[in-house]
Amino acid sequence: MLNGVIAQTQTEVRLEKIAREDVKKFKLSKTDLKLYRKGSSGRTSDYFKPKAENVSDTSLLRDSTYIKMYRHKAYEKNSLRKSAGEYLILSGIALVAAAVIVVTAL
Repeated sequence: MLNGVIAQTQTEVRLEKIAREDVKKFKLSKTDLKLYRKGSSGRTSDYFKPKAENVSDTSLLRDSTYIKMYRHKAYEKNSLRKSAGEYLILSGIALVAAAVIVVTAL
């Protein structure tokens, strides 16, 4: 029984590594990204479903464990993305903070 558990764990680790590498090629389209940002989709959304052009081995598209891991990794990748407006706001905050530091130092 223990050998089956070890084999299952090794397979899952291998699939997770493949999914992590495959997700590097994944990118949401602009329209899907807008819908995703509205908060109407979760990790299991079809936005994060692996496509044949994004995976290294198309036979993995039939493996439910791989698909779950791929969706999870794709969701993580896109949850960290920011829009141009968010970067402008962060830049403005940094600029104001730097100005405050310079003014208080004088």
